Amino acid sequence: MYIFAAMRKNGLITAIFASFLLLWNACSTDLDVDGEWKDITVVYGVLDQSQKTQYIKLNKAFLGEGNALQMAQIPDSSYYNPENMSVKIEELNLQGVNLIPTGRVFKFDTTLVSDKEEGTFYYPNQIVYASTIDTLYSEYYYKLHIVNAATNKEITSITPLVGDPTIKKPLYNPYNPLINFKYTEATSSVLLISGNNGRLYDVTYRFHYYDVIPGGDTTAKYIDWNLGSRTVTSIEGGEDIEYIYRGMDFYLFVENTIPDNPNVHRIANKIDLIIGAASDEFSTYVDLNQPSGSLIQDRPQYTNIENGLGLFSSRYIISRNYGLHPEIYTNLKTHTTRGFINPQ
Repeated sequence: MYIFAAMRKNGLITAIFASFLLLWNACSTDLDVDGEWKDITVVYGVLDQSQKTQYIKLNKAFLGEGNALQMAQIPDSSYYNPENMSVKIEELNLQGVNLIPTGRVFKFDTTLVSDKEEGTFYYPNQIVYASTIDTLYSEYYYKLHIVNAATNKEITSITPLVGDPTIKKPLYNPYNPLINFKYTEATSSVLLISGNNGRLYDVTYRFHYYDVIPGGDTTAKYIDWNLGSRTVTSIEGGEDIEYIYRGMDFYLFVENTIPDNPNVHRIANKIDLIIGAASDEFSTYVDLNQPSGSLIQDRPQYTNIENGLGLFSSRYIISRNYGLHPEIYTNLKTHTTRGFINPQ
């Protein structure tokens, strides 16, 4: 989940160009780096059939004289005029070796979101392209079409969707969905079977609880216990993926993550098991954008965008909700010092 959340907020492909300008200007006072301008479209879109609304982020690389960091704060430096841009995806069915249109085409319209974090580029408002789609089918492919009417430039890319992974452990009883973490050295596990087109898998336990101020407010909160990421050897599906942990590790995580506050009581609420599965292209993109730990390592630039740069790919987020076994309430009181009390 952390990887996927970071990717959603990344949008830093454009920053490569700004950083390049800054570095080059710092190293040379003789060369004019402002060569002939070239339109470079930067695309970021990740389809997720678990969501009703799909988003495409569209930027342009910019070049100009002056301070690149100041230019990055100007919306016109990195955004196209929405009136010139047509964005849509087309559904395709693989028949033999050919991709045949199913007839379903989804148009994306601009929308303003206001949650962009402070950074190099202007914030908090940003323009993205969004489309509400009731159903995306994992057996189909989806082709992105972007046309710039001002330049007649067309940008395309194709992605499959990630199929459902199967959750084998922990067991799930829909009539009494309880989970337990025993305070012992004994190990438990999350066991998945990979879905088709999935390469990268990420597992998180989300622990929900309440902060209660005696005689005052009650605030719902949560913390994420991430068990890590795994890649599978094949995207054909059917591969076992296991995450092993000790029950007592959950309580150690709670103790080390929730801040100490003697002025509040805490009441445990529920736990979600969140599985993130990402496509082969997404996995490659993440891998190539991880910090290398070396100042001299030259990483290849990865893109699967035709006539542009960036990523058009897919992921699938699924979640199971569990109630808490009574033993968890007892262990939180006994083995943590974070003010947990039994629910009334």
